[in-house]
Amino acid sequence: MDQQSLQRAIRQDKVERARQMSLDDRLAAGARLHAEQLARTRDLLHGMHPEWSMEDVDAEMKRRRRVLSDRDSKRFFRQDPSRDSAVADAT
Repeated sequence: MDQQSLQRAIRQDKVERARQMSLDDRLAAGARLHAEQLARTRDLLHGMHPEWSMEDVDAEMKRRRRVLSDRDSKRFFRQDPSRDSAVADAT
């Protein structure tokens, strides 16, 4: 079995195990994975900037979350351009 086939088989096994999980187990796993990813990102930032304190790292994490939130808000909640012109005409 070549490497690509092995990777595909492992991925399929993980997908099948996830399909068999209950909804509660999936939600718990998602929360755990999210927490693990935050810790890894925090460690990565601290490794990239060893001169930063953990407070600096936390501030950067908050800044990045805010940037992503702002981007997602703009993507999902676009303003109606006709409202903008109506507001401009009223002033």
